[in-house]
Amino acid sequence: MFRIDRSVFKHKTTAEGFLTGDAIVTRTGVFQYVNADGTIRHELRHPDDVFNVDSLESLKLKPVTDDHPPELVNSDNAEIYSIGSTGESVTTDENSVAIKFSVHRKDAIKKVALGKRELSLGYNLDLEEESGVWDGVPYTHRQKNIRYNHLAIVDQARAGRMARIHMDGFAVQLHHDEEDKSMTDKEMQTVNLDGLSYRADAEVAKAYEKAVLSEKQARNDAEALKGQVDELKAQLEAVKATHNDEAMAQAVAERVALLETAKRVVNVDALQGSSDRLIKETVIKAKHEAINLDGKSDDYVNARFDALIESLPSAEDEALAKQKQAMSLVESSQLKKGSISANDVYNFQKAQKQGGIK
Repeated sequence: MFRIDRSVFKHKTTAEGFLTGDAIVTRTGVFQYVNADGTIRHELRHPDDVFNVDSLESLKLKPVTDDHPPELVNSDNAEIYSIGSTGESVTTDENSVAIKFSVHRKDAIKKVALGKRELSLGYNLDLEEESGVWDGVPYTHRQKNIRYNHLAIVDQARAGRMARIHMDGFAVQLHHDEEDKSMTDKEMQTVNLDGLSYRADAEVAKAYEKAVLSEKQARNDAEALKGQVDELKAQLEAVKATHNDEAMAQAVAERVALLETAKRVVNVDALQGSSDRLIKETVIKAKHEAINLDGKSDDYVNARFDALIESLPSAEDEALAKQKQAMSLVESSQLKKGSISANDVYNFQKAQKQGGIK
């Protein structure tokens, strides 16, 4: 299988009049390709394949051509198609490959000066079926054994293109058979994808653009449907949480515990239908009349309430205090009357119930 990929380059002219330059010519990632029927196929250019030593070596000292020739460049036709050569220096970074090159022919150099300065790699590869996800993007095939044949200078896609632009992954597949030796024999159209342009047969270009629009609409529909599903799931979880018996039982228990705690400070009879926050504010204000809780957060109110409750005497201490108070009442009555009256007995029994006297 033969492929063409594109990028652009910076250049300068040597003292001899030759043109030299360097550019990012390919990268890793999931690329989109057009099938013969116009549908889109997603192929992975894995770092293991793109940065393979043999693949990078195949990029060195390869012919530079003026447009893509109708056949692979070799020793039999290099004199016809070659206008220069790639260098021996290939550099890589995290996800891209760059190469130095030179152009020797005067007519080709003139075309570059007039604006023809987009690069397009021609290469062979083995395409294997493999499904997966790379860097969050799904793919169905993987490019293996990538071997470069030539580097073509083609017409600039549009004015103002950045010199180190990243390829968008689109490639044109050439068919080398007797019926179709050159795509230039057909009516060609320019197809754009994310700012990158290429020439393709009119029917393929039309089918490709239709496929891109269909895929975009499908993605939009899928996103909208996912949003609806997520919202329904959230509503279902809310309903389940509201009607969950265990959750309801816990909520009731927490409410009862709050009222029991508040009862140690205030009369909660009038607070039965109040919110948890109002109950806590009432308790706090009972101890700190001048406090203003308007605008305070729930966390602040909860913290003040918990600190206040923790500062109260324990239930045992309160019972002991009531017991001592009752005993003091009885002893005081005995001292005054010299004996325990029926009223003293009544008060003592009442103290027993309130303070736990035994």
